Amino acid sequence: MEAYPDTSFIFAHTNAYNTPDNPELVRKVAYDNLDALIRNQPATKTQKELIRGLNQRTGSQHDVSSITKLEAGRILAEGNIQPQHGYSLVY
Repeated sequence: MEAYPDTSFIFAHTNAYNTPDNPELVRKVAYDNLDALIRNQPATKTQKELIRGLNQRTGSQHDVSSITKLEAGRILAEGNIQPQHGYSLVY
């Protein structure tokens, strides 16, 4: 944990003998938790480098200091920046 302090851990438990009282609530909580983890992941080094290059080429002023993977992917897609071989914009 010291080497990767921003790591998120996901704990799950399956109860094979009892069904949840409210399946809709369970689905919503599970979706919301996973969605929040995905949305809040910081942008990758590659994404930030590509956005800095986009800023230089277009004069745009995208701040990459606290950008998320999702935001970076959208900026790069709008700028029609294709990922390099082996990289994806949002993963």
